[in-house]
Amino acid sequence: MKSCICILPLAIWLTSCSLATSYPETFEYSPKKEESAIEIQKQMAGELYGFYRNNKDKKYEFYEVQVREANLLINYCPDNQTLCLSYDLCSGWAFYFVKVDEVALKKLADARLPFVEYFTLASL
Repeated sequence: MKSCICILPLAIWLTSCSLATSYPETFEYSPKKEESAIEIQKQMAGELYGFYRNNKDKKYEFYEVQVREANLLINYCPDNQTLCLSYDLCSGWAFYFVKVDEVALKKLADARLPFVEYFTLASL
């Protein structure tokens, strides 16, 4: 019985977070030749902020500061060249899928931006 009391809050938390992150958005992005990695990252952060502004009246809890701070992650899936931008939301993660070309991927990887963490996903 005691274990049920402990598990119930966890189940409620997981349900609320899964509801909040159930609407991934996707957009295509090809950088201009002269764009640097930081400009590419800023463009993606801008897309996230645009998504926040368009959806702030829904059941999301987006925080503008998290686009600028270290809570922004970029995960790369090599199979379909998809970047998954995600940021902290409801103590979970909100996902935003970005299809980019190889120029953007190379610039982002070469820059090793200190506020962006990269890791490879086995599959989506």
